[in-house]
Amino acid sequence: DYVTTYPQAMLLPYLEENGATVHRLPPQKTVIPYCIKLYRVLKNGHYDAVHIHKNSCANPMAFLMARLAGVKKIIAHSHSTTAIGGKMAVGFHFLFRPLVRKISTVHLACSKPAAAWLYGEPNDAVIVQNGIDLAKFAFDEEKRRQMRAELGVGDSLLFGHVGNFIAPKNHRFMIEIMAQVVKTEPTAKLLFAGRGDLMDEMKHYAKQCGVENNILFLGSRPDVDKLYQAMDALLFPSLHEGLPIAGLEAQAAGLPCLFSDGVTDEILVTDDARIYPLRNTAAQWAEQLIQMAKDGKRPQTAEAIARAGFDARQSTQTVENIYTAE
Repeated sequence: DYVTTYPQAMLLPYLEENGATVHRLPPQKTVIPYCIKLYRVLKNGHYDAVHIHKNSCANPMAFLMARLAGVKKIIAHSHSTTAIGGKMAVGFHFLFRPLVRKISTVHLACSKPAAAWLYGEPNDAVIVQNGIDLAKFAFDEEKRRQMRAELGVGDSLLFGHVGNFIAPKNHRFMIEIMAQVVKTEPTAKLLFAGRGDLMDEMKHYAKQCGVENNILFLGSRPDVDKLYQAMDALLFPSLHEGLPIAGLEAQAAGLPCLFSDGVTDEILVTDDARIYPLRNTAAQWAEQLIQMAKDGKRPQTAEAIARAGFDARQSTQTVENIYTAE
C-alpha cells in the first residue's frame, strides 16, 4: 500500500495498474485533515511496517501518526540534505529531529550526507542505494531516433532535466543557462520532465529570457527512460540534493551529466558525469554543457552502475530484508 499527498505523481498510474492500493491524502499543510486521514489509513491497515520518505524533520506528523496507530516498525528514509522552505523550515527541522530519531525504529538514507542531515550522524543509518533497472535505461540508438522524431528536435542539441518544479531544483538557473546556450547554438532545446507549483512561473521566466521556443515543458512523463535516449546531456544544477535518482538513470543511459556542487559527489559513477560549481556563471555552465554534449560517446554503462551498488535488484533485496527482519 502507498500513501501520497501528490495526486499527480508520475508513478501512481503504474502502481494502481499493477494492483497496488494508493491512499491519497490532503496536503500536509492542512494539518488536521492530513493527520486524521493518515491515522485512519495506518490504524485500519494493521501494517507490520511503515516506510516514511522524508527530506527533513520539519513536519514530523507522519511519524507521530504511525506511533499513535500502533505501528511497531517505523522506518525513516532520508532523501535530501536540507529543508525546503527557508530558515523557518530549517529551524523546525532541528527542533523536531530528536523526536523523529526517537520515534523511528529504523534509519535509512540514500547517501551519507542525507543521513547526517536527517539523523545528525552520517553513520546513523543504513545506506540504501537508489537502485535502477539497468536494462530499461541502457542506450538504444533506435529508441533515440524514435523519441527525437516524436519531440521534433531534428539534429539540434537536446539537453534535459527530470524533476519536479520545486525551488531546490534550480529551474530558474537552467533557463538562464539556456539563454546563454542559444547564443552559440540557436536551435538547441532543453526539455523539462516533471510537474510542480513553480511550473507556470518558469514558463513565464522562459518567455522573459527569450527562450520559450527552446524549452519543452513536458509535464509528468511515464517514459523518462526514452527521454534520456533522446537527450545529448543531462543538466542538474540543484541547490541541494541527497542523491538524485534521475542522475543515476541518465548515467545508465550513457548520458554526459553536469551536476552542481549542491549534489553529493556520490552521484559520480561514470566517466561522463561531472560536478561543476554553482558559483560559476550561466555562460560558463552553458559552455561546459555544450562541450560535454558534443564530446559524449554514449557508452554502455551497466557494469559501472552495478559495480557502484545502484542495481535495483541489490537495493530491493536490502529493503526486503529490512521489512522482514524481526
